[in-house]
Amino acid sequence: MIKDIIKDIFENIPLLTFYKDLNGIYVWVNQFFADTFNLSKEEIIGKNDFELFPREQAEQFIKADMEVINNKRPKIYIEEPFETPIGTRWALANKFPAIDNKGNVQGIMGIVIDITDRKNLESKLKESEALYRKAYMKEEFYKDLLAHDMKNILQGILMGLEVNESLLKEHRDQELLINNINFLKEQVLKGTHLISNVMKFSTLNGARFEFKSMDLCAVLRRSINSLKNQISSRDLDISVKLYSKNIMIRGNDFLSDIFDNILLNAVMHNKNYLVEIQIHISKEKKNATDYIKIEFIDNGMGIEDERKEKIFMRGYSEEKTIHSSGLGLSLVRRIVHNYDGEIWVEDRIQGDPSKGSKFILLIPEWRAY
Repeated sequence: MIKDIIKDIFENIPLLTFYKDLNGIYVWVNQFFADTFNLSKEEIIGKNDFELFPREQAEQFIKADMEVINNKRPKIYIEEPFETPIGTRWALANKFPAIDNKGNVQGIMGIVIDITDRKNLESKLKESEALYRKAYMKEEFYKDLLAHDMKNILQGILMGLEVNESLLKEHRDQELLINNINFLKEQVLKGTHLISNVMKFSTLNGARFEFKSMDLCAVLRRSINSLKNQISSRDLDISVKLYSKNIMIRGNDFLSDIFDNILLNAVMHNKNYLVEIQIHISKEKKNATDYIKIEFIDNGMGIEDERKEKIFMRGYSEEKTIHSSGLGLSLVRRIVHNYDGEIWVEDRIQGDPSKGSKFILLIPEWRAY
């Protein structure tokens, strides 16, 4: 009587219950177990795990069974996936040894709870947490960026104004006054450029890139002219060497931001009065892709080997410490990577970073299909 009651309970509870013999053959399953796999009880009874599940999963199930049999102890809360006709489900499996009066294991009794809904909810919560964390870190990054970089720029402007005030009071050499005014102009330019880059950087996050044919020479020419109009305090010697006057690349309106930032970087990190920038444009084939190779070669301060990768790495992340100035090169690399291109920096004279830098870009050539 009691045995029949227990059997009725296991038959009707909304859990997957089963009994296997020592050979791993299913001797009994409840209706809920059969329905989960869209099979009849008769189609399951007499089969083993290898006949019902993918091999890798079957091996995991059998491994757990053997632990129960050998240790004569239950194995509970086994979280594992299993395949069904409607896709992968998640189970919380509990397995118990069926022991006779002599203490011998006769088989394995299993009670399995389908926790697929819980796993899906956990996954969604983790995704929400990741999105929240990303948004929080993004906000913190921009806050730190403006607090750090804009503070430095404004302090530079304040110091410059104080120096100018002193020069005017003392009727000092006008050349010093003019030089300091030029310094102030550069600080204002840096601040303007920083704000522009922050806006561009924010736009890039999650944006879908639409590509089109771009006239590289026309965009580059506009960037060079813009730089010359903004920088009046120093002489600029910018030369361009082209393999063709008609060079089309696969890009978009962010292309000018690449050129603007690299050119301005070459000026801001150059202590020479005469800033020399040579731009060489050629073609290169790499991994079956046709690229336009653009080299920006300057006579600036150069970049030590240990910093050559770090200069591109500024961005918001778990690491909030800010070491570099501005977003320029980080923005450039993000745009270039979205173009399916590459960017890196080398010494202008190999082995001597103090002689200037060479920024090299590979951007896919435009192909009309």
